[in-house]
Amino acid sequence: MPDRTRRQSRRQASPRGPRAIARAGVSALLVVALLMTARLLVPQPAQSADAEELAPPAVMHALESVPMSEAAAIGMGPAKLVASISGPTLRGQKGLPRVIYVGADFCPYCAAERWPLIVALSRFGRFQGLRLSHSGAGDVYPETATLTFHGSSYQSTHVEFTGVETRSNVQVNGQWAPLETPTPDVVQVFNQYNAPPYVSRKGAIPFIDVGNRFVFSASGYDPGLLKGQTQAAIAAGLSDPGSETTRAILGEANVITAAVCVTTVNMPSAVCRVPAIQSIVHQLTASH
Repeated sequence: MPDRTRRQSRRQASPRGPRAIARAGVSALLVVALLMTARLLVPQPAQSADAEELAPPAVMHALESVPMSEAAAIGMGPAKLVASISGPTLRGQKGLPRVIYVGADFCPYCAAERWPLIVALSRFGRFQGLRLSHSGAGDVYPETATLTFHGSSYQSTHVEFTGVETRSNVQVNGQWAPLETPTPDVVQVFNQYNAPPYVSRKGAIPFIDVGNRFVFSASGYDPGLLKGQTQAAIAAGLSDPGSETTRAILGEANVITAAVCVTTVNMPSAVCRVPAIQSIVHQLTASH
């Protein structure tokens, strides 16, 4: 009890009558009500509308187990190369090459690009806690099915990953609600490399930095390919190399994979030494 309250209690030593006790009870109830109201008025962290359910095991298995033979059959598919950047490889706290992603849950281009990014990074490590999500209902390519990095983690002996979802897919007062705040080091990389001449449009999302050696901006394929599909359907379709959607996702995943292989010096060899990936590695490094 604070000192001021103790002093007041000592001054009120005479016994209280029923009316005084009743007034005290009412006052206590008012205090409780005010505290509850104040708590309700405190801004609560935004949650994405569909980000409560963990990705089902079947979806995760499909993303984590795309055969490298299928990757070889597709190669780059319709994906495009990105220019390489000279300089030392960016490394994380463990000393491993670092991959940074900055996006937002409402963003349909982020929704599309997460699919190949998850496939690519699943070749080097393992995600935990990925959840179902979709792009904003009020944006272009509305409600594009995807997963979100919000609340997830990634473990690997080859590469470190930082994924930041800056905004929710829920609107508050006409604005996409804040979700996560990037750390200063992520902001520095974003500001330095998410601008010409490294990318064509400054500040666009999604933004992917692979070890400060390669940067990807916007989606590598048309999000319209995912229209009307569920997460389960997109994941299951990855076993069909003849599908236009699958060729787009895996082609982009192979380019991201090759970029990561440059930073890991072709480790693990079971991934990076696949001839189709090596072909992309040579094209990426030649594009400097």
